[in-house]
Amino acid sequence: MGEIKSTLELVMERTKHLSLSGEEKRDQRQEEIRTKVRSLVQKYRDRTIKKHRLEGEIRVLRKDYAEEENIILTAIIDNLSLDEDNTPIFALLQAPFNRNIQGINTLCKNYQAAVETAKQKRAEDLKQYLREKYSIEGTAVIPCFAFDREWQTQVQSLRSRYTRQLAEEKTALIAE
Repeated sequence: MGEIKSTLELVMERTKHLSLSGEEKRDQRQEEIRTKVRSLVQKYRDRTIKKHRLEGEIRVLRKDYAEEENIILTAIIDNLSLDEDNTPIFALLQAPFNRNIQGINTLCKNYQAAVETAKQKRAEDLKQYLREKYSIEGTAVIPCFAFDREWQTQVQSLRSRYTRQLAEEKTALIAE
């Protein structure tokens, strides 16, 4: 009987003569850093790790990959999102990286305020429509935005406009 080999053993056997170029190694290393940072930030957002652990892990990454600090910073900045709580990322950008987050923080707050204002306006419009068309009114009437195409279009338009500004702010943070 022949020896049974695992898939990994077969792959390793067939690729042992292959090697990575310097550029491929650098790209692989940079992607590894991005993945680690993304994973850490997501764990913090999911509340599976605490803030001090996140900061500690980032310190370790900065020490282990000192020559790649710009990649670490860029990976952290890439995690900024208009629809998420960016507080942990802002803390990382301020403390260890000494970046001015005022502009991007204001932009995120303005986006959230614009969405909330648009949502309230749309809710009033829908309630008025229900009142006029079907004589339905009262405090129990709560519009369902999940199926409202007009609302989806409004949010997408707001997100698109603010995403362009967010990209500019991210670029400014990296260049700082």
